[in-house]
Amino acid sequence: MTDVRALRRRAKTDAAAARELAEYYDFERRPRDRKAAERWYRVAAEADDPQAQNMLAELLRDHVNTQDSRREAVRWFRRAASGGSADAQTSLGVALYYGESCRRDKRAALEWYTRASRKGHAAAKLNIAHMYREGSELPQSWPAAIRWYRRAFQCGNPRAAHCLARIYTGEEGYERNTKLALHWLEQGVAGGDARSLCDLGVRYFNGDGVQRNRNRAAALYEASADAGYDWATYLLGLCYRDGTGRKRDRRKARRCFRKAAQSGVREATRALERMAR
Repeated sequence: MTDVRALRRRAKTDAAAARELAEYYDFERRPRDRKAAERWYRVAAEADDPQAQNMLAELLRDHVNTQDSRREAVRWFRRAASGGSADAQTSLGVALYYGESCRRDKRAALEWYTRASRKGHAAAKLNIAHMYREGSELPQSWPAAIRWYRRAFQCGNPRAAHCLARIYTGEEGYERNTKLALHWLEQGVAGGDARSLCDLGVRYFNGDGVQRNRNRAAALYEASADAGYDWATYLLGLCYRDGTGRKRDRRKARRCFRKAAQSGVREATRALERMAR
């Protein structure tokens, strides 16, 4: 259990203690106190602690989330990135790539991704793979994209497995390889990737490359929905509505459609409207 009083005394003169106190308020305390977390992250950040600078930037971007706070977040990401934080280098790269509260600069984004990737940062490797896949600031190259996705996956990013699976479906112009597509979907599922769970469910539902098993499909949709993928929530609703893979239950179907519709899935909105007729 954190001794908050002792930690607060040390935090006044010790940047590492200030960051630890901020993390207590940000993650451990119930209820959380993000204002206190911000205050102590600032103490550590201003003492040139790159990890605190990065965490302050994340808090400003994700939780304060005003135009001014997002601009300030980019400044702190830049300081932390210059101080060697791979997380900040990747976040700064994302901000530069999309022009989020700063001038868009894809070349600079690639430079920061590359620096973070040398430290083994999985998300940075994933973003470099995306750039090869799209031909954005890099020549479009399927072999290079596949190579970087594999590297990202090996560093523990299951989303990379889903990207590889999509490449091997042949839907993006690369040669179709059903065996490899299924292999990478299964790898993504093993890693808990929500989209891989859903896409593998679709394959079981349709019997695409696997023996049709709609009970298995519905179970995968449910796991994907629990992991936060709204399209899977909609598909699970169809299973309950139609009695495919799940016992027919219009109440549960409506619940799924309503949840998916609230997240912007238009098909779920239309399904609700049809059930109301």
